[in-house]
Amino acid sequence: MGFKHGEWLVKAVQNGQIDPADLCPPPQPQTQQEPAQPRTARKPSEIRTSAKPRLIVVFDVPVKTKSEANAGGKLKATIARKKSVKEITREHLPGTLRITYPVRVTLTRCGAKLDSDNLRRALKSVRDVVAEWLGIDDGDEGRGGRVVWRYRQRAAWVPFVRVRVECG
Repeated sequence: MGFKHGEWLVKAVQNGQIDPADLCPPPQPQTQQEPAQPRTARKPSEIRTSAKPRLIVVFDVPVKTKSEANAGGKLKATIARKKSVKEITREHLPGTLRITYPVRVTLTRCGAKLDSDNLRRALKSVRDVVAEWLGIDDGDEGRGGRVVWRYRQRAAWVPFVRVRVECG
């Protein structure tokens, strides 16, 4: 016959095969825990960071951009297309912005992929309006320039342009 549940343990203790002190550790004295201190927020003057404060503005422009190099067609259609992109971009600009230099503007074209030289040309109209909004010359880049223009693209089902402006 087999042992019932726990019987084998009782028999082993009675026969001296197992020391009862090994079965259960001695009871630990109960100590009262002090209530946790609530965390207090630091004052802005106490926060130290090595990075300069930056202003970052991100907004989307729901416009389908095309590379003007590959668009073809008549001059009148090209002018109308650029004008349409500029109007839609102006409608989606946030309010006035007080900027500090240098400024980094990242234009991300979302939609079907283009090669890099066509990407810049497709975003030219958006770049013109953003530069006008910032009150800067869009050609002011390069060594010592106040603005740096970066271009990105990613695949998306719905075409749009994401504009990210970093000041400071």
